Amino acid sequence: MKVKEKPPKPGFASLMKQFTRTDPYQCVLCGGRMVFNSAEAGVRAERLLEIRRQEFKKQRWLRQAAWEDLYEIWDIE
Repeated sequence: MKVKEKPPKPGFASLMKQFTRTDPYQCVLCGGRMVFNSAEAGVRAERLLEIRRQEFKKQRWLRQAAWEDLYEIWDIE
């Protein structure tokens, strides 16, 4: 008697295509193809959003500091 092998488990993209009938890697804005870069295991969505907001605040602060330096150089008030 032969032992049957288990079929491979479907991946995230194929499950999403079946469930939502949309391609999870298609951009909703331009329709282009997106690329999967990384996954954060064990981190909740709220924490990921908080980290992202902190990065945006830091970038905004750096931009503001750069503009203030330019104002000082050009003597603009």
